[in-house]
Amino acid sequence: MIRCEQVTFGYGGGTALPVLKDFSLTIPTGEELVVIGGNGSGKTTLGLLLCGILTPTSGRIIVEPASQRRNGDESGIGFLFQDPDNGLVATTVEREVAFSLENRNLPTETIQREVAETLDRFRLTRFRERLVWTLSGGEKQRLSLAALFAAGSNILFLDEPESYLDYDSARQLEQTLKELRSANPDFTIIRVTQYPRVAERYHRMVILGEGAIIGDDSPEALFSNQIVMARSRLRPPLKYFQPRSSLPTPAIIEDKQREPLVEITDLAFTYDSNLPGLLFDNLSLTIRRGEVLALVGASGSGKSTLAQLICGLYQPVSGVIHFTSPETRAVMTFQQPERQFFLDTAFAEVAYGIRKRGLDADRLSAAVQSSMEMAGLDFDLFCHRDPHSLSGGEARRLAFAVIVALQAELIIFDEPTCALDEFGVRSFKRMTDRLRQEAKTVVIITHNSDIIGELADRIAVLADGAIKAVMDPLTFFTSPESEKLLPTPEVIRYQRERFGRVATTRPADIFSLDEFSA
Repeated sequence: MIRCEQVTFGYGGGTALPVLKDFSLTIPTGEELVVIGGNGSGKTTLGLLLCGILTPTSGRIIVEPASQRRNGDESGIGFLFQDPDNGLVATTVEREVAFSLENRNLPTETIQREVAETLDRFRLTRFRERLVWTLSGGEKQRLSLAALFAAGSNILFLDEPESYLDYDSARQLEQTLKELRSANPDFTIIRVTQYPRVAERYHRMVILGEGAIIGDDSPEALFSNQIVMARSRLRPPLKYFQPRSSLPTPAIIEDKQREPLVEITDLAFTYDSNLPGLLFDNLSLTIRRGEVLALVGASGSGKSTLAQLICGLYQPVSGVIHFTSPETRAVMTFQQPERQFFLDTAFAEVAYGIRKRGLDADRLSAAVQSSMEMAGLDFDLFCHRDPHSLSGGEARRLAFAVIVALQAELIIFDEPTCALDEFGVRSFKRMTDRLRQEAKTVVIITHNSDIIGELADRIAVLADGAIKAVMDPLTFFTSPESEKLLPTPEVIRYQRERFGRVATTRPADIFSLDEFSA
């Protein structure tokens, strides 16, 4: 059993505004609990407190009896960081998985067997000797999970474990959790997520907000509670909304012949010329001016690398990346936004790219405020904050503000909705629509099929070193291709179950989403 008794904690000591205040929660042994809530509501802080990484300002946390590893050794609570880089300590994939086993001084034969079995379970065997920092975000997330499972704790705190995983890896995670639970009824899972579709799989859901528990019940009971949903600022699954009387007529898909902004022709690239094979081989793609293009593919297929090539961070082995206008600039946000922060306040981060315009102090401040608010960050609340003190979702929104402030013609968002709560997702949608209205070109790299369905004009599929197909969202999500790469968007599943046909990929065509109605 885990008990939090009147726990209070704030970053910065006793004078800081508490993230959790007089917080109490009981988690029985063998519980499967999902935790959901807005950015900054204390979800990650709760996990760090439970694991002993942070110490409560007041109150106490009791774990009894002491957690046991699956081989009987005493253990703490296993914690999976939201950002996989924060939990990786070794140089190679094999050494990362072996790290906790070696620290327990297990026999060499046992370590070798456990490492081999774990690498196989998480489909990492072919990466065994790879340097950790050469992996993609999704591959790092898989490695972090593998290392955590190898450690053997019977209590796991998983902080958004699906955030960087592709569809196949996410399904593998669910299967692994199911197997562990079947083998050991005392196995306890505390899982943080921003996705209602994930929360619905659990029997118990806790909603955090305002430093306390807003709701603690079954997902069905909480999602259907209008008062709780309004207080939490979460959006329940679509089945809790009242649809319009009829399904719209399927829109006629028009391939708008916008002029090209970027033309990529016969692109080839490799990270290491000493290794056989290329990451890209004869890759070609046209990005049109003023469109929103979604780039999809499995983890490790090269989506982020292609974005960095477009932005000039890498140079191709051969081929051409041609901008049709010489003044065109391409900018991007990283999967881990804190990697692009290097100044001491949010204001300074956003202002850095604006200063070269030569604005006076008042106009500079107004430009920073406009960029932050466009990204969904309250200027007065966040302008003086240290970027590295922000929650994962807040940091991501700050990265949006930094990039938007640059006023580039082509903006690439790499996994933009990871760690974003419902408010952050809505802010991202509004920001993308505004960029579209301003005739900016947007490329979205994501595994979030709902976002793709709502925002994209076209979808480009990257696989085996090339662009395999480019199609509109409705065609893509009603084709067998999509089921191999991405989860079916919620609105597609809803239409099939309710109407027996699919007419749109945009929920706003069927529901009024401004207010929740059960």
